[in-house]
Amino acid sequence: MKFGQFFPVFNRPEYPKNPEAFQSAMAWSLIDTNDEIKFKELVEGFKPGKPIGLIYKKIHSIAKNINLVETWPSSTRLKVLSKSLSDAGIRPNESVDMDFVSRSLLKALEGVKADNAKGYAAAPITRAAAYLQNPVGVHTKEGPPNFARIIEQIYEGGKALDSDSMSAASGWLAAISGDAENQFDRAIEAGIAGYLAELGPGRSLLEENSKSPLEESQPRWLRESSTPLRWFNTTWQVFCQPEWRTSLAGRRWSDWASCILRTGISMAFLWESRFYQTLGKLLLAESLEPIDASRMLLHNSRPLLDWHEPELAITVRDQNSGIISSIRDGYSVRSFLDNESDVLDRLDGSLEDIERWQSADGFGEFISMIHRALSESDKKQLEGCFQRTPGGANNTIETVQYSLGTRQETGKHADFYGLLARRSRRFLVVQPGEEWIVVIASMCAKLPGDRTVLRNVRKSLSQLGIGVSREILVSELERAGLTSSSHDADDAIEVWAGF
Repeated sequence: MKFGQFFPVFNRPEYPKNPEAFQSAMAWSLIDTNDEIKFKELVEGFKPGKPIGLIYKKIHSIAKNINLVETWPSSTRLKVLSKSLSDAGIRPNESVDMDFVSRSLLKALEGVKADNAKGYAAAPITRAAAYLQNPVGVHTKEGPPNFARIIEQIYEGGKALDSDSMSAASGWLAAISGDAENQFDRAIEAGIAGYLAELGPGRSLLEENSKSPLEESQPRWLRESSTPLRWFNTTWQVFCQPEWRTSLAGRRWSDWASCILRTGISMAFLWESRFYQTLGKLLLAESLEPIDASRMLLHNSRPLLDWHEPELAITVRDQNSGIISSIRDGYSVRSFLDNESDVLDRLDGSLEDIERWQSADGFGEFISMIHRALSESDKKQLEGCFQRTPGGANNTIETVQYSLGTRQETGKHADFYGLLARRSRRFLVVQPGEEWIVVIASMCAKLPGDRTVLRNVRKSLSQLGIGVSREILVSELERAGLTSSSHDADDAIEVWAGF
């Protein structure tokens, strides 16, 4: 019996040092040119047999196990970029030097400052710009986490049963390539692609050489449930509509994409951890009725994160301890069921109608069957899941903490799209960046220039797993200029899209 037939399965993540890494991972997953990159002559101290890692702009040049290549051009290569941009149709007046234009573009592409990163990533304002870094370079390791596949797994887990939507990566590609009328974006795209082609890839990245992402599958009950995975699937489809691409400037569109990805991925892993943590506690109960299993696992309304008033004590507002305990417990329970226990194999002969046990209606009964099948030895092992702190969970903890966390609150590299703010080494509180709520509310409005109501924004946050009072949310929306409160409107207060 396959574990993934009945339970959610996501590849294990690692701390994504650059928020832009998610879009770049999807971009590279769609092409077949990885093996064609030949940047050897650009790498000092080239290490034979080690993979090439691309990074936009180096902070530290030492990378032990890979050949790290900076795609930010040196003075010599700047001429290559300038010529490529000029050939693509970007030609300033005679008083402006073309190299000045190239430098301006390079600075405009620079992403937010990343903690412990080897370099800055480029904002994927066009498809070609996403290739200015690759997963090996961003993570500076030979076998980086497969975030492209993780994104598809989460996206599939939130797909409605009657949905025929394309993959997450294909939706991104259609959106980022779809503004055919914008001549400037097309010229930037052609200029960057031509520059990269000169440095290494054997054919233009603009050619129609896209491949389909790997098909992912998730159990039926998950696709029937309201979870952060459903939020991500729905929100990503809204965002990838052509109206958002044409209404937002390229850099803002890229930043909004990264915001949705980092929020959706992190909340999905936090939900997964809470699911397995709850499952482990249910299996240790003396008795377990199917209706209780279904209620706790499929309809648990307890928030994953609580957004409190800033006046409250830091110990009350802190979310860090809950994040760590949920992820550690959940990791242990998942490992017990997936690797250490043969309880699922013991049930194999009892599962005649697999489709029933995979559905929301039968899942509670399936969990009760597991409960009855546990031996005393199984229960002892399961109890141990809540008593140890496995190192294997640290990567997931860091993924959630750093993806949701605001990288830098002020200055040149300020991050306006974080959800959590660190107040010391111990404490993390929900305190969204200035633009975070703008993205969330705008996606509820569906299209640029449209409106929604407060009820829909609250529903969206609840599905995402964030508990917040009406008063705090209205105050945040007013601060962002998205609504003006009306005392007698209740949840029918109008909320405007950000653009």
